[in-house]
Order: sequence, then structure tokens, then C-alpha cells
Amino acid sequence: MRVLFVGQTGVEKDQAIRNFAALVDRRRYRNRGIGLGRIGTYCVESEIKNIVQDFTSYLSCQNETIQRDNWRCAFQRILAQIRGARHQDIYLAMHLAFYRDSNFFSPVDWQLLRRFRPDAVVTLIDDIYDVWKRIEDRTASNPASASHFRLREIVAWRSAETLVADWLPLILRKPSLRNFVVAAKHPSEMLYRLLYEPAKLRVYASFPISKTRDSRSKRAEIDSFRRVLHRRFCVFDPLTIDEKILERLAKQQKRRRGIQVRISDRWAVGLRNQMCPVERRFYPIVVPREEVQEVTAAIGHHISERDYRLIRQANCVAVYRPYYGKSLHEGVSAEIKYATHTFPIPRFMVFPNRDGDPQRSPFHGHGVLCGSVRKLVDNLRRFEQNARRGR
Repeated sequence: MRVLFVGQTGVEKDQAIRNFAALVDRRRYRNRGIGLGRIGTYCVESEIKNIVQDFTSYLSCQNETIQRDNWRCAFQRILAQIRGARHQDIYLAMHLAFYRDSNFFSPVDWQLLRRFRPDAVVTLIDDIYDVWKRIEDRTASNPASASHFRLREIVAWRSAETLVADWLPLILRKPSLRNFVVAAKHPSEMLYRLLYEPAKLRVYASFPISKTRDSRSKRAEIDSFRRVLHRRFCVFDPLTIDEKILERLAKQQKRRRGIQVRISDRWAVGLRNQMCPVERRFYPIVVPREEVQEVTAAIGHHISERDYRLIRQANCVAVYRPYYGKSLHEGVSAEIKYATHTFPIPRFMVFPNRDGDPQRSPFHGHGVLCGSVRKLVDNLRRFEQNARRGR
């Protein structure tokens, strides 16, 4: 299996790959794969740093020929190392696009990249405030890097990286190649199922967030539903990205010049063995108010588009109580409509009696309504089994 891991700076691709490779090692090689060279991990930017004296100067040189020559040299070194090894699984990390001085550019030699022959592409993403903080800390420890990205630039870079990754099937002349967008806070197990267990059902988990966030009991109830799904299926979990809180905090902290994000403000992911867990040492994170204001409108659009994309990456949608408290939840309703009309895939919903009569609900006829989580899981299992049998 050859996997190309891409993503903007500030997303800890190396950590994610390291934790994922450790799981693959346990599952496939009984903890001997890495030591015996069965698993190989490489990073293009790390190899470039071995070639150039100053990586910051490399990024800022404004000479595409020099940038591409160094990229080509680094990639050729990696290909030579791969040829001399006996890897069965290869994970390669790189940027498809760079952003410097308000300019996007790419030094990638696409013809040379074609020689890597990836089986899958994974675009890793993370909360923009975590990405922002990592870059700020990196600059503080190395002022010569002179790297500061506003939140809106981080959002733009994430979009650009994803877009180029989506072009790779055409660029690399491999139509079957897929680019999966995956939040780095997902468990390594989720990515293992996605890449190594193609028969495993891919589920997008949909549930009320905004109206349940402030209730500990409601969060616990929803977290229980999430954990049940994660134990059995390959789950795209929207809570692995929680950026809407920036808008909420900006309204709460009207008199502050900097918006403070505490670790308790984020809905805890609550899943074990994440590729990149929340880094508690970062918090509280204080982001300039003007940066939050610049990105507030864009965040809402990005959340919707990202969640719709995750639905397109899934085989079905599993919804928890879409009529929670006998009221509509805007995000959940939009996701159900999207999975019903725009990108039709099966919908399974937990709809207990306390939420009203299912036959009279707004969601009657929009999917399979189940009275409990257990019944929903039973339906998902049957759907998975039928898919494996080709029904």
C-alpha cells in the first residue's frame, strides 16, 4: 500500500503518520514491520531541508527553477531509498502547494511524482486555531522563519491543498485514485479501516451540535452514540473539527482584543488513539479579534462544504435524533437533505418515541427510522453485509 499524505503547514502530518504506522505495524506485522523495514515513511520537505542550507530562503527565493530543482533532487533521493528497500507499505508526506508572501506556488514535478504510484491520497486537516498556534510557536522559537499566517490564509491554504489533491487522479493519470479528506484528530483505527478494510462500512455521523453543546448530559448522550459507531465502522466524525466555536467566543468576549480559546471551549473528541490528539500545552490560545472577524463568515461555508464532502466519502449517513427535543436542528436537517436529494446515499436515523411520532415527523420518508441506537446499528450491519454480497 502506497499512501500520499498531504496537507498545509501546521498540520502535524509526521505525528499522524507515525501514530498510524504504529497501528499498521501492530495489525499487520506484529510490531516487527517498522524494524524490519516493511513500513517506510518519508517526507519530501524534510529531504529538501537536507539539501538546502536554509529552508526559509528556499521558500522565499522567488526562483521557480531553483525551487523545482531542489524539489526534484529531494524526490529522486526518496525514490532511490524506496527502490533499495523492501517496503510493503509506504507513507509519503508532502505539500502539494506552498503559501508565502500572499502567494500560492508549487515546486512539484508532477511527472516525477507519478513514479511514486500512490494507491490512495489522504489530505489531513485540523482546527485552524491549532494550526495557527503551531505556526506561531514555531516562529517564536525560530524568528528567522518569519512565518505568520492569518486565520483566513490558513483557511485558504487548506482549500488550495485539497483542490490540488482532488486533481491528482487526472495529473497522475490514475482515474481510480481517491483523495480522502480526514481530520487528524480521528483515531488511527478509522484511517486503518478506510485504507486497509475497503469492505468496512464508511459512515458519516450526523447529530445536533449547536443546541446540545452547553448541556453535559446531552453531550454525554451524543458521545455515547459516536463511540458505538466508532467501535464497529469507519466513521467520519464532524467533531474532529470544531471551528464554529470561534464565532461563538467572539460574541461572548466582545471587549477583548484577543479571542481566548480554552480547551474546555472545544467539544472534546473523546476517542482513544487519535492520530493527533488535542495538545493541552497550547491552551489557552489567544487569536487577534480582527483575524477571527475576517474568517467568521468563511467558517460557516467551510463547515457545510466539508461536512457535505465527508458525506460524499461515506457509504451512508447515521443520524442521531434529528428531531432532538421535538425541534429542528439546522445542520442535521441540511445534511439529511443533502444525502437525500443532492448526493443520494442511504440514511439511517435514531428516532425515539420521546421525540414525537416518527410517522408525522419532518423526516418520515427520508430514511430508515430506528427506535434505538441498537436497532440503528443492526440496520447498518445488515446494509454492510448486503454490500459485501453485492446486493
